[in-house]
Amino acid sequence: MSNGVTAACDSTVTVLLLSPLLTPSFRSKFQASFLCLKLKFQLRETRVSSLETNGFKQLELEFQAYETKVPSHETNGLKV
Repeated sequence: MSNGVTAACDSTVTVLLLSPLLTPSFRSKFQASFLCLKLKFQLRETRVSSLETNGFKQLELEFQAYETKVPSHETNGLKV
């Protein structure tokens, strides 16, 4: 996995987390960003030590907590 792909995923997720109320035009980009993020975690977990994967599991829990705080019509956009 190249650093460019990682950076693109990270910057997109940062922007999206700062904008929880997305317009419908952003929904497809939002879903694509989470797909990218999930793929990054799956690839990363196969290559890092178990100590580091614990950190990634914590981060996934943070995203789940974030999903529960947004309105129900927005959670449809979060789920892939």
